[in-house]
Amino acid sequence: MTDDDTHWVELVGGVKPLKDKPKVQVEASDAPRIKRQRPPKVKVNERLPLRETPLHNKSPELLCGGHEGIDRNLRKKMDEGQLPIEARLDLHSLSIEQAYTQVCAFIHSSYARGFRLVLIVTGKGKGSIVGHQTIHQMFSIWLNANEMRNKIVRFCPANPKDGGEGAFYVLLRRKRS
Repeated sequence: MTDDDTHWVELVGGVKPLKDKPKVQVEASDAPRIKRQRPPKVKVNERLPLRETPLHNKSPELLCGGHEGIDRNLRKKMDEGQLPIEARLDLHSLSIEQAYTQVCAFIHSSYARGFRLVLIVTGKGKGSIVGHQTIHQMFSIWLNANEMRNKIVRFCPANPKDGGEGAFYVLLRRKRS
């Protein structure tokens, strides 16, 4: 007998079967049938920018932390995390396709509601498979996509209190009436 076997016998040596409990036998036909449900398939948008794509709009490309079209005071408040965050989106545990869909819907709905500053948590992408794109890496490409670019003024990394390197503040344009 090995040490493992001896240890196992010591652990379960005092275990005794339960008494006075009749064994229940269930016929296969009596058992309820449970239908397995598969998770819903996510339809990948054919226009999904999974890699860098050229811009087809007249707006200049958004750069992380850029300051085109924004005054110094607003930029400083945004960089220091002093502006109120009106909505948040956390993309942890989503696939790239799911995250892109969520970001598009979130930006569109936030803009439609008249929000100015939103926070999007991408995560840092450190637990991802080597050689694969991460949500964090794709984020700036997505914000420059045609369907979102005209709604965004600026984006920059969040303050540590709001997620630091794994999150971004996104400043949306004012909604025109």
